[in-house]
Amino acid sequence: MLVGEEKPVLRVSRLGVSVMASLVATLLGGASTAGAEGDTVLLGMSTALSGPAAELGENLRAGVLAALEEANRSGGVGGRRLELISLDDQYEPAQTVPNMR
Repeated sequence: MLVGEEKPVLRVSRLGVSVMASLVATLLGGASTAGAEGDTVLLGMSTALSGPAAELGENLRAGVLAALEEANRSGGVGGRRLELISLDDQYEPAQTVPNMR
């Protein structure tokens, strides 16, 4: 960004929230789903929260959190609240796999 340039505002479309909610609902279709405990569904994300692409990773995380917040305000998915666990991969592909285990 240039000095004096405004930071872009993050906007999450209703379509984006609907797509995410549909995906989570599909994943929850089985009787037992990894990451689903009681009334909460844990979603994992590995992204650059430090390193050369930290701003990109932070913006991606903010977008996902905004979508989850909107979905949760609408009752979550199947009555379950969505929560995000974000791990820093420092924009290093070799770190992504261990983060997602």
